[in-house]
Amino acid sequence: MSACKTQNGVVGGGTIWGLRIDGPARGEDNMAADLAVAQAVGAGRLPPTLRLYSWTPPAVSIGLHQDAERACDVAACRAAGWDVVRRPTGGRAVLHAADELTYAVVLPLALAPEGVRAAYAWIGAALVTAYRALGVDAALAEGRRLTARSGACFDAPAAHEVVCGGRKLAGSAQLRHAGFLLQHGSLPMRLDAALHARLLGLGPDAAGVLVERAAGLGDICPGVTRSDLERAVVHGFEQALGVRFENAGSGAGTPAGTGRAGIAAVSEA
Repeated sequence: MSACKTQNGVVGGGTIWGLRIDGPARGEDNMAADLAVAQAVGAGRLPPTLRLYSWTPPAVSIGLHQDAERACDVAACRAAGWDVVRRPTGGRAVLHAADELTYAVVLPLALAPEGVRAAYAWIGAALVTAYRALGVDAALAEGRRLTARSGACFDAPAAHEVVCGGRKLAGSAQLRHAGFLLQHGSLPMRLDAALHARLLGLGPDAAGVLVERAAGLGDICPGVTRSDLERAVVHGFEQALGVRFENAGSGAGTPAGTGRAGIAAVSEA
């Protein structure tokens, strides 16, 4: 898939993107940075951008429309030292451990695939290429989402999300607004099902269900590192989508003081 044709244009096929690789940050700062980059791309101040980053301290992110008290056990998160932050995107609750890799893709709407599923499939092709380069038999989930038993993102894959043997490897969410498409997602190295069940306040059988339905990269390929995954993701976008990266550096090009509206640490009193 060297290019993606849309009604208004083509993205890929040699399109130059910005590549931004950031160090660990708090959850609310990560969400603010994603939104700031998205606003800049939507306004034409930045090119299409791939941002890669991580979290410190670890955090639970909840979807834009989720109720925090129902989506997770806020008290348990606080006691464990995990932040709780609301994403600007929809979807369900995600645990972001310190060793995970998080990606964010931002495109001008004029160059974005039309429709949520089309964008999932297009970006998913790059992620599948990345996982396959690391020896994982990854594919895009087909058909309808499995029935979700909880408010946990990794409880069930949606159509066109990345899976291996039916187990979800990546959890993603989208926002289309003000001239941009933002899709960001969690690429866990390991999936701690018991921790998911505890911090998200799930039932006693939830951990067993999560083990059957989801996995981290390290659960499948124990010798692979986060750095390996980071390099593979960049390669996956280049190979699958035909983009060329111009490294914007860590934090480069983000307008100061923008993007933070509506982003807050839910766990703060």
